[in-house]
Amino acid sequence: MQVIHAAAIEEVRWNLPGVVLGMGTLDGVHVGHQAILRRVAERASAPGATPAVLTFAQHPLAIVRPEQAPPLLTPLPLKLALLARSGMAAAVVMHFTPALAALEAEAFVERALVDGLRVRGLCVGYDFGFGRGRRGNVELLQTLAPRCGFWLEVIPPVTVDGQVVSSRAIRGLLIQGRVTAAQRLLGRPYCLAGAVEPGEGRGRHLGFATA
Repeated sequence: MQVIHAAAIEEVRWNLPGVVLGMGTLDGVHVGHQAILRRVAERASAPGATPAVLTFAQHPLAIVRPEQAPPLLTPLPLKLALLARSGMAAAVVMHFTPALAALEAEAFVERALVDGLRVRGLCVGYDFGFGRGRRGNVELLQTLAPRCGFWLEVIPPVTVDGQVVSSRAIRGLLIQGRVTAAQRLLGRPYCLAGAVEPGEGRGRHLGFATA
């Protein structure tokens, strides 16, 4: 999977044919996100089309309201691996900044999706929000899409065990210690990732690694 990192809207550029784009924070790449990615892959199966995704390196709240930013379910390397496994051929990773947070939704569509990525089509979740103050939503995209020359498909909510799947719901289940329930919403086993810090080398004397 080709990956482009962009810290500014002007850096969102590529020359891929017929881009069919999924877009969102996609934290957890849970079964709701997987429904979006599946439609991207299906609609990009025609000759001359490219299944792609635009996502963010961190949760937008980490920049806008850091005190309210939730812990990530999937660190970026894991998220990219899951996106590639979902059939995406390319990914734009936006590094959220105050300048990006201040960008109006219409400008984001025109500068990133139309001018930068030249999207043929866009798939988003029913509750997708973007742009300054999250003023951009599905209703705005439904207005902009025909004007900007791309089609739009809105993916309805996915429910598991009678619960609408969301990253927030999964975090709540994990906080409660309900790992099995969280895994059903994720659609895979939950794992923690972290860096291993060098220790005192005691494992060499014990005969097995301690970290």
